[in-house]
Amino acid sequence: MHINDMRRLIPLWENFMSGCRKALPKDILADMYAFSLAAIELDLPHRSFDHYMISNVKSNVEGWKWIDTLLGNSNDVVSESPLCSKAYRISGGAKNYVSLLHYAQYYKLDSRSREHRASTKDKDLLWFFHKAYVPPNIFSCEVPLLTPPPEDLIQRQNTTLAKRSSFCICTLIHSLNQAVLAWRKKHCSGSYNSDHRIRLDYLKNCQGPEAGKSCFPGARLIKDE
Repeated sequence: MHINDMRRLIPLWENFMSGCRKALPKDILADMYAFSLAAIELDLPHRSFDHYMISNVKSNVEGWKWIDTLLGNSNDVVSESPLCSKAYRISGGAKNYVSLLHYAQYYKLDSRSREHRASTKDKDLLWFFHKAYVPPNIFSCEVPLLTPPPEDLIQRQNTTLAKRSSFCICTLIHSLNQAVLAWRKKHCSGSYNSDHRIRLDYLKNCQGPEAGKSCFPGARLIKDE
């Protein structure tokens, strides 16, 4: 779609959103229906491509084959796999590469030993990402950044699904931190918090005066060592 098409489409998209939200107040796809209606109104044909996008680590039709090649997915631990902080920059000039990570999934990676998975031991070996777990005030100048996984997280994995999951977790956490830092440098007057101390976690009880300070719904603040 050309940028001129988007300029025509966006006002209609916004107008259709009101009706779609009223008709479908609980449907998370309401914005997509509004987009489709706007495109129909302008007679803008679309061509669908799913191989330039990744989202579901179990998918066989998304663009994972291009990522798998760069991750070294051969069901063996591959030391040449990218470092966690570099995962989202691994294209390396590849001719074919995905351009979008649609993070509408729950990405989980459990590196605990089998005998410890039923307990809370080695809890810090459990890494995951879901957008609903990110603190809603993450852009506030005083809130810490997300804690990044270990640099060798991808290299540790020995299955395709685990490598894909680790790639998504590394990409999302580091990309979000980079975006938040860029925003703070521009909008926070004076100093801002650059500590990486928020760990996405399974938290069911985060209420009272500590909410938003030492814990968040779905995240916890790592204590100073």
